[in-house]
Amino acid sequence: MLSLPKHIEALCQKLEEKGFAAYAVGGCVRDLLCGKTPGDYDVTSSALPADVKGIFPHTADTGIAHGTVTVVLPEGNVEVTTFRKDGDYKDSRHPDGVTFVSHIEADLARRDFTVNAMAYSPLRGFVDPFGGKADLQHKILRTVGDPEVRFSEDALRILRLYRFSAQLAFEIEEKTEMMARKLSGTLCHVSRERIFAELSKLLHFASASDLERAEVIFRAVMPEVSFSADDFEKAASCTAMAGKWAHLCGRAAADILRHLRAPRKLIRSAEELATYRKGKHIVADVSALSYTTPHDFFAFLQDAAAENEWLSAKKKGFPMHVGELAVCGADMKALGFSGKEIGEALERLFMYVIENPANNKKDILMEVATWIYK
Repeated sequence: MLSLPKHIEALCQKLEEKGFAAYAVGGCVRDLLCGKTPGDYDVTSSALPADVKGIFPHTADTGIAHGTVTVVLPEGNVEVTTFRKDGDYKDSRHPDGVTFVSHIEADLARRDFTVNAMAYSPLRGFVDPFGGKADLQHKILRTVGDPEVRFSEDALRILRLYRFSAQLAFEIEEKTEMMARKLSGTLCHVSRERIFAELSKLLHFASASDLERAEVIFRAVMPEVSFSADDFEKAASCTAMAGKWAHLCGRAAADILRHLRAPRKLIRSAEELATYRKGKHIVADVSALSYTTPHDFFAFLQDAAAENEWLSAKKKGFPMHVGELAVCGADMKALGFSGKEIGEALERLFMYVIENPANNKKDILMEVATWIYK
């Protein structure tokens, strides 16, 4: 017996009362068997979309063409999808159409991996026609049926394979991995946004060995980058997502993230980190960064000592950026600086104060600036 939330049990019960089979399905069943709390719950049922909309007062047609209706409940939204078989996949991504079926086993047969092809009903029990529970126990990822067919149908499953392997800490069955590698070139059929989402999840969960194993997909998606074991090691150990991308892709990080339509702030942070050259003045280095937090910056460098140095300087009241100098642009202008010279003068004064923090006084800085001007 698996313990489902009361609102999921009640939803299934209501469908059963109307004469329809209903099961919690997929990732939520996998997580429950692993002793984890699922992030969400999906339900599959013999009820047609029109039936679901007739039973529940508040619904939304979120995927009606493929049999999915979202039931709106006080506890949250739940997707209910009719048992179905997928049609042909001519674009290596989406089925041309679906056929509704009456048996849960036929629905589970279309799913990607055995550990995601299990269903559970409080009334009907546990359904596992492809050995997903055994694969969970042995920590093995394998496709439902022939891996060549599964990956040829939908190339996104290749990305999901490596992401699940990292997330669950599972090994990949030999034939499954062989076909994933063979068909990695079909990732061109996956939208850039989905590639970014899956690779970000992979980077979040992955160890260095996970990333090294997934090198085949990185090469397929980012052929312009040369990867090394050191890149994978640093990307895995870095805590900041921008740092992970910067370590993985180097100076190409920003261009790759733009291509994958990543959030702008992540792009800018990765760009700053990827182009960073470690200099002499750690306070100045950090102050020059616009989008990366100091903690993320030091995590990228993997330099706790430098972070402590920066925190110590901040605690002592040392100026942390040009704006905290005792002089400003107007003072520089009064000395005769103009245009870009004003900013350059302030930067030089900032570097001076980093070396001599006690001299952050207007009279001293004006004297130094006069010397710079001359």
